[in-house]
Amino acid sequence: MDDLRMDEFSTMAMVHEANLTTAALRTINRYLTGFFGRRLMASERKIKNILEDDVPPEIIDVDVSGKKHQFYVKNLTLVIETSVTKRM
Repeated sequence: MDDLRMDEFSTMAMVHEANLTTAALRTINRYLTGFFGRRLMASERKIKNILEDDVPPEIIDVDVSGKKHQFYVKNLTLVIETSVTKRM
């Protein structure tokens, strides 16, 4: 039954996409836990561990057929170095 718990990466993606605050996440988690009788999302501690490795994105502008588009990108080398350094 533990394999049905959302991992920390999926939980973090959901929180980011839904623009949830920590308080909102706690409230949703409390209701889901009460209804299902067990936690369905990763713990806050696991989510915070992901954020420790976070490399801030850079915003780049790209011109496509006369329209400007903005993209958030991360330096892949820096992301890998940060991740490997933490695990050593």
